[in-house]
Amino acid sequence: MQTRINKRILSFVLCMAMLVAFGGVATASSPTLSINPDLDSDYTESIGNFEAIAPLEMQSHIRSDELLLEAAVYAYMDIDTASPRMRSVILEARNTLIFSTSWVVDGEQAGIVHPDGTYEALPTFSELFLDWELPQFASTADAHSIMNTTPNWINGWEYFHGSTFITTPSTNSFGPSFFSYTSQHMQVRILPISIPGAHYNIGILRGGTTPLIYGHNLFPNIALQHTVGIGGPALSLHASTNSTSGTAVFRVEGWI
Repeated sequence: MQTRINKRILSFVLCMAMLVAFGGVATASSPTLSINPDLDSDYTESIGNFEAIAPLEMQSHIRSDELLLEAAVYAYMDIDTASPRMRSVILEARNTLIFSTSWVVDGEQAGIVHPDGTYEALPTFSELFLDWELPQFASTADAHSIMNTTPNWINGWEYFHGSTFITTPSTNSFGPSFFSYTSQHMQVRILPISIPGAHYNIGILRGGTTPLIYGHNLFPNIALQHTVGIGGPALSLHASTNSTSGTAVFRVEGWI
């Protein structure tokens, strides 16, 4: 049992190290996962917490991927009693889980729109991640990331058609913004026109730092729709991909 535990922990750390080396998950500013010499005694407790705390939907999702299962070893540890070093590891592991699925923060309304027009609401952050804090990002506003943009008002619809380079996201950034809009009561729909790979991710930030919505691994024929409230800082759209990097083209529609 002890050997299996050590192998599982070492496997996760090695996977994270490989992803860092290839730019897959963490950036230079992200905490580096390392083995806690006292972690073996905590392992059984953390797995117990995972089984007891994580919602059934999240448990099923975690078990579908070995890397997520290894991240859960750290993510469900007690962060309040953790040392500063382990707190960084726990937060990094939690972000790995947070950005492995789609969600919307409490109080916001968002969902995906299927090709037949069917709307499917996203689960809320608190439903999936009980008592976890929402990650805060450094500002990612970057006008140079916006290319070939054509924003217009057409018959009351806010219309945007533009291209942006998308690549693998990190666990502390959605990447550069390719479009932003003010907070007013309206519906906003983001549709991919073309993407370089098989899937894309869409993140929506408020004020460039606070995540509101995350659509993960969406197919190219799936749109993301958001009901925007009134007031507050501007919202920004951020696109990424977990498959092939390259130039993607998006259309953004808005109506009152």
